[in-house]
Amino acid sequence: MSGPLHGLRIADLTHFMAGPVCTSLLRDLGAEVIKVEPLNGEAGRYGGAYPTPYGESLTFQVHNRGKMSMTVDLKTEEGKALFRDLIRVSDACVENFRPGVMDRLGIGYEDLRKLNPTIVLASISGFGQVGPYSQLPCVDFIAQAMSGLMSLNGQPGDPPTKYGVEMADYSGGMFGALSVASALCQRAMSGRSEHVDVSMLDAMVYQLNYHPIRYKFADLFYERIGNRVAGAGVSGAYRCKDGHIVIAGGGDTNWQRLAKVIGRPELADDPRYALTPKRWENHDDLDVLIEEWSCELTVDEALAALREEDLVVGPVRELPDIFEDEHLKAREMLVEVEHPLHGALTVPGVVPKMRNSKPAKIDAAAPLVAEHNGYVVSELLGRSAQDLRSLEENEIIFPKVPGALAQ
Repeated sequence: MSGPLHGLRIADLTHFMAGPVCTSLLRDLGAEVIKVEPLNGEAGRYGGAYPTPYGESLTFQVHNRGKMSMTVDLKTEEGKALFRDLIRVSDACVENFRPGVMDRLGIGYEDLRKLNPTIVLASISGFGQVGPYSQLPCVDFIAQAMSGLMSLNGQPGDPPTKYGVEMADYSGGMFGALSVASALCQRAMSGRSEHVDVSMLDAMVYQLNYHPIRYKFADLFYERIGNRVAGAGVSGAYRCKDGHIVIAGGGDTNWQRLAKVIGRPELADDPRYALTPKRWENHDDLDVLIEEWSCELTVDEALAALREEDLVVGPVRELPDIFEDEHLKAREMLVEVEHPLHGALTVPGVVPKMRNSKPAKIDAAAPLVAEHNGYVVSELLGRSAQDLRSLEENEIIFPKVPGALAQ
């Protein structure tokens, strides 16, 4: 492993998405992440809409690349003892159970702090550890809806629309990773442990940006505006011969250049369009004028003309296109890892690029269930070979198997 978090160890009790996203980001940056799963693997291995021929979901492969897997029955005293030993040699623990589950298992924050006085525990949940909603079940869709963001998403006149990806899960996971890294930084200075409480709903409300302040300050809020940029004089997705381009706003000077590119320089000083507020008022008419120009060109032709004037534009990519994108290739944002069952799998690369640190790399696929039981029990925790056999025979841990669903 490499990366700025190299040397740190994370005990990962997470499942499905928000929690695994958090620990995946920590692993991407170099931490050793030991995924602690139930005996048959966490439910997220097999849930979701994209199973593999072996039953494991492709979603699991994305969010657990590079981690290690140990299985343990936390409902047994021997299993809890094993987990407690892991906490003693870990820097942080991440979980995304419903609030109260960790305490009922006897491994809540106060329990963990007694075992390791400097441990960082991050708890990620739908509504947080405290508050009137804390015990309610929550998934990504619910957090999107309750945050207010769905009310802003979609085309004018359409119903509220969820995002096409799991924004609440990813936001919760990202804030979780940031919080763990921050707590570990604080620990390095103070020696104190920390319990981090991350709510998916909170993370989505944070993304409301300027909408709350506008509403409270001036009783104003935008209705759904589709592909427009709020308040921008020119913005939208425009049809070309072979796809679509997007144009993103810009001030009056940019408008003058755009009017020139589309062959309508006289519109630069037209009172209906000359100033940004007037272009916003008349954006429907303006969209027609722009698309009359763009639909006669290919995407590449339109982009070349617009970029010649240094306008802020881009193509609307389809998924197959991003695999051929030279910029993404140069930044290693789609990388292949080799899985013993599934072969080569393409996963997202590491986002932060550090100039003066050894670069982080995605160097391993998601683990098989229980793949690293031997490493954790024998090498990391120092148990004997006889102890390992006893744990397996008594079904405290699941014996290492060649495949996720092998019996």
